[in-house]
Amino acid sequence: MNKKVLSFLFLSTLCLTGCGEDTPNKPGKEEPAPSWNCSHSSFSFKNHKGLIDLEQCDNCGAKAYKFPIQYAEGFKNPDGLMNTTGPNSKSTWRIEGQLAEGDYSVQITAKLDKAASKSKTWEGESDDEGADAYRYWVSIDDNEKYPTSNNTWEEEGFETSTLNSTEFIKKVSASAATKNVSLVHGNLADAGLYIDNIRLIADTRTEVPDVLPACPTGVFDPLGNTGGDTGGGNYVDVDGVKDIGTTPGGEGVGTYGNVVDRKVTISSASQKAITLTSNNTGAEVSTLNDKVQEYVDAMYAAEANENLSETKKYQMRDNACGNVNPENYQGQYYENGVATQNRGGKIDHFGESDQDNFKNVVLTFATDKADATTFNVEVGTKADLSDAKVIEVYNKKVELSNLFVGTTYYWRVSDVNGKYHSDIGSFKTKGSFRTINAGAAYNVRDIGGKMTSSGKRMKQGLIYRGGELTPVQYDTGITQKHIITLDQTGKKIFHDELKVRVELDFRNAGGESNNQNKSYIGDDVTFQRESCSSLANFYNGDASMLKRIFTTFANATPEAAVYCHCWGGADRTGTAFFLLEGLLGVSYTECLMDYEFTSFDSIHTRKRNGTVTDYNGYNYNFSGLPNAIKSSSYYGATKSFSEIVEAWMKGKLKMTDAEITKLKTNLLED
Repeated sequence: MNKKVLSFLFLSTLCLTGCGEDTPNKPGKEEPAPSWNCSHSSFSFKNHKGLIDLEQCDNCGAKAYKFPIQYAEGFKNPDGLMNTTGPNSKSTWRIEGQLAEGDYSVQITAKLDKAASKSKTWEGESDDEGADAYRYWVSIDDNEKYPTSNNTWEEEGFETSTLNSTEFIKKVSASAATKNVSLVHGNLADAGLYIDNIRLIADTRTEVPDVLPACPTGVFDPLGNTGGDTGGGNYVDVDGVKDIGTTPGGEGVGTYGNVVDRKVTISSASQKAITLTSNNTGAEVSTLNDKVQEYVDAMYAAEANENLSETKKYQMRDNACGNVNPENYQGQYYENGVATQNRGGKIDHFGESDQDNFKNVVLTFATDKADATTFNVEVGTKADLSDAKVIEVYNKKVELSNLFVGTTYYWRVSDVNGKYHSDIGSFKTKGSFRTINAGAAYNVRDIGGKMTSSGKRMKQGLIYRGGELTPVQYDTGITQKHIITLDQTGKKIFHDELKVRVELDFRNAGGESNNQNKSYIGDDVTFQRESCSSLANFYNGDASMLKRIFTTFANATPEAAVYCHCWGGADRTGTAFFLLEGLLGVSYTECLMDYEFTSFDSIHTRKRNGTVTDYNGYNYNFSGLPNAIKSSSYYGATKSFSEIVEAWMKGKLKMTDAEITKLKTNLLED
């Protein structure tokens, strides 16, 4: 079997510690109001570094620091609720001097689950004299500030399940040396409380720069100090300035772990005092969004209901997989940041976690050792972890994306001082579809991972497909704009993680591609334009161009992978890989599914059965492609789809047996 190259992006939720200002530690103490008078109901993104989003109030212009709760030590989120127990539990962000010196009010964004709630007020059960007063407060460098007594759930609108924001504390003070911000709380699950973030809103007398300072050494920056998790704008500097945020790619789901060049040795003196608590018993795990996995399972079930012989699974057939419709499994779309199902609108970005086609694999662990605060998490494909990558994390959780499918992974945790360690756990990634988390890029997936009629799996890590990659938003005079699809995070993933060194662009030169003539992934990436049509027109297209395309696929290597795209990665790209996968012996069902997969991470719904009309009134009818194949001289009713495609390559493209053998040998595992 082919030796797999371990290629995945690590995300982790952080563990941070706390410390701040010299103010009385008294519940309910009233503070002078700041000098602005605004409800601060709407904010726009300005900058991001480390664990902080810098924002500005849309109404009064006040600057604000937003702290997403998922970045904090102590944060747990089973079933959508905070669940950290104890009378003085903390969710802490370690920020090391990121705040401007001055005074701030504190806003909290939260919602109350009425069914789960036992409390309607900040201070807990009002008739319980033994309850801690003001159980939810903020600490700046261990100096605590309490909410005002009138901020009850009911008065501030938290009686619904909708996220609401309210001024939580009238004033806290930070210095230039502030190291920590903490939300202090009791058992929030008992209160039925879900917290999204807290926000420090600067008094107008506090001068907050437009750009956050660089993170000092030792402060964890989830994006390498280059970008953010929210926001936008019409231009993204892919040379290292920022990310555009609320896009496919998982920003906001977790934060990037620090992959370190470190060899971990477990000594005989190390205690087995760390317990792996998830994905540690060899079970299969899905790397697909839950709704996408439902679609995949439905397609396989529909195939089973066809009662096909093994031979028939690899032949073309009409009405394959019955009436399974990808539209029934799609997520939400967004216009100017507002959720919508209107795919004909001016979509400015795609999806959040419900729209991404991937799902991170979550690894969690536990220890009762108070002196274990920083951990090495080893993850590899060999049982002895000799090929493992090492991720340094501060919290007891790691999220992994871009894992190979059909692969067993092994993992172990130790503290960085070597005092404690865990057993080695394992899990196996299931399925045939490897979806990719790539920043702002959408509809990205590895064509590898699928089993073939030869019993060999298609190699992973050689060829990727998806939508266009552009660092600028531009308009070609039609309803749908070309949005930003390559940000700093995506550039790093494509270049450093996926090792893309050839960008194969099926778009037209000129307006559609914004006159692009080089790859934005990197100067060492070859840019190859092959302007082609889709579906039946691709199949009947220019033979010399088509031969160049498949020759490029035949030359892909793990260190020089190919990224192939058109605009949305739907039809031109979809046709190329429908035929390539057919040649390699992928089942006809999975060839069809790979075409329809575009529906889950793009504006472009695609169906194998029926016509789709886009925002310009253009009809996309997949049936035109199989009809063209069946009407050609290369088709035979008893032939496998692989035999038909091979005959087409030999007859139309004039590819030799040696060239086709090279294509198969390069793309199939040994």
